[in-house]
Amino acid sequence: MTAPDRVPLDQAFRRALKLLLPALALVIAIGFLPAVPLDSPIAQAAVWVADSGSAKVEPWIALLLLLIVVTRPGLALRTRVFEGVVLLGVLLLALGGMSLVNEHLIKPAMAIPRPNIIALAEQGVLGLNPDDFYALGDKPVRSAYLAERLNDPRAPVLAEIVREHWVIETGYSFPSGHSLAAMTFAAFFSTLGLSYLDQRRRRLIFFVLPIWALAVIASRPLLRVHSAFDIGVGACEGLVIGLASVMLARWLIERVLRIGESTQPPVGGASNGKVR
Repeated sequence: MTAPDRVPLDQAFRRALKLLLPALALVIAIGFLPAVPLDSPIAQAAVWVADSGSAKVEPWIALLLLLIVVTRPGLALRTRVFEGVVLLGVLLLALGGMSLVNEHLIKPAMAIPRPNIIALAEQGVLGLNPDDFYALGDKPVRSAYLAERLNDPRAPVLAEIVREHWVIETGYSFPSGHSLAAMTFAAFFSTLGLSYLDQRRRRLIFFVLPIWALAVIASRPLLRVHSAFDIGVGACEGLVIGLASVMLARWLIERVLRIGESTQPPVGGASNGKVR
């Protein structure tokens, strides 16, 4: 396999952080955006954006971005395939592993209710205090209960798509899984793009991806399913995980490429003093 041209990792990290740290600062500001009516076009668009950061859509985004990276000019086919497998494997391990830790360890341990659940309880719509709501059972049980309670005349006016989103999102609030995943994507692929891509391809990732990540993160407080604290911590986690994942992926790729180069026979095929 032939080693691809690449920017040194520390240089790629510095460039990525120049983009991502201001984005992280914007995340904090996003958490304090003014409330929008939940039956408005903005709220409906926020659901569509949030869904683009869900487990149903993210794998397709990952495959598209990986194709942009591994189809760059100058790579042997074996190198393209090997890079693609390593990058996809590391990314899935990072996202899948952190998602499991977030959903099954951190969120239950912190047990922080979602802002909309707190608001519904305060308005008398929920019929329970937040702790009792989360004690009802697993997510399907809570979703069925919430769907019934949202028929209360005192319930807030919701667009149908927002109502469906609220009914689905009945887990705990802290930290935001959408924010974690979106920032992991932004950190991973921005650094990867700065490592390997030419100027033209780099723009596709370097500018578009952070904007998408910020839009996904902004959708959470707009829909009142997360607080500023939730999205801030989730985004910080994603930044660390994304950068660590790039470091691991590049180490694996470059180590195997070096081993492959060191085991290549010399040009002309000399071995043990004999020409083959």
